[in-house]
Amino acid sequence: MKRVLVAAYYFPPYADVSGTRVTKFCKYLPAHGWQPTVFTVDPRYYGSKVVEGLPPEVATMTVRRIPYLPVPAAILLVKLLFPLLICTAAWQERRHLAAVYLVGSPFHPFVSTVVLTGLLGIPSLLDFRDSWSINPMFSRFRHGWQRYLVRRSRGLIERLGIRHASAVAFAAPGLQAEYAAELPHYRDKFHTIDNGFDPADFTALTPERLSPKPTLIITGKLHFYSARVTVGLLKALGSFPELHFLYVGGEAALIRELARRVGAAQQVTTLAFQPMERVLRLIQGADYGLAVSAARYQVGTKIFEYLALGKPALCLVPHGSAMTTTFAGIPTVLVRPPPHTPASIREGLRQLLACRPGIEPEVAARFSRRNTSASLAGLLDRITCP
Repeated sequence: MKRVLVAAYYFPPYADVSGTRVTKFCKYLPAHGWQPTVFTVDPRYYGSKVVEGLPPEVATMTVRRIPYLPVPAAILLVKLLFPLLICTAAWQERRHLAAVYLVGSPFHPFVSTVVLTGLLGIPSLLDFRDSWSINPMFSRFRHGWQRYLVRRSRGLIERLGIRHASAVAFAAPGLQAEYAAELPHYRDKFHTIDNGFDPADFTALTPERLSPKPTLIITGKLHFYSARVTVGLLKALGSFPELHFLYVGGEAALIRELARRVGAAQQVTTLAFQPMERVLRLIQGADYGLAVSAARYQVGTKIFEYLALGKPALCLVPHGSAMTTTFAGIPTVLVRPPPHTPASIREGLRQLLACRPGIEPEVAARFSRRNTSASLAGLLDRITCP
């Protein structure tokens, strides 16, 4: 069995979705001839963004964690040093490694390919779960020369990483297309490996309901992507007094306050970060799902959990969103482009409430983590063939 060093700053027990994709790949890679060793950080570097316990699959994985340094600015220091530490770990294991798989975010460690592949000759694979230098969300709070310098420096690091990488994977076809347009010289290195869901996560799942009313749920980011969508949704809820809205994630206090301001507090329940097992139970106990994105290429992971559980989902997305093509023909996924006014969202909710739950077998097979992991293993095989 070939060995791959998986460099992922975010990994369980990190609370956000950033570690989900890589965790599931590491779970299923051994079934396709690859044994991963995860290189990550001590959970204390995540601050308060941790959940209790670890997913069961992590217990069987080989995980190396960078020890916690109790010094000022420890988080910033370790993030800055992470590329160097990846190279050091790869050098130490070079006799046994077939490849290094680097997962963003953060994305600056992608520059490690200059050493890993350019100098050490170890094949490397970059995984863009999201975009970086071309992502407007990462520079929206900077203006003028600051925005210019940040985007230029990120672009330089990104290009260096891609130039020396053996291959580059993207989580959505639209994301791959945007990078191919931005960096046409490297388009032959680019591949799409879809996000998906792990069927094992949904076996023997006990639904958890927090309200007797029909429930619309979203987990993760909402207001971060669009304050306008958040307020518009909360206002639209007033037209559906029979509907309960459940938010789970790091914006719980903010969503609760906004609901109070628009008079929707009685219809809204908010929970802070929860262990993944409970999140899935809450989705199972809900009736409908909500997905929001701010970039055309963005698909995310929560939509796949709704799919797996047969929950109809309303997706409030930009024009030309990758969700339009990714989920074309799937009747339980309602993709609604702008304008996301309260009136438009109300119409989306009316259509959502009329949807029937369920999932077709071919859809379940297409987005199974088992199958997407096979695609990843195939790409690793390709870059390590003599």
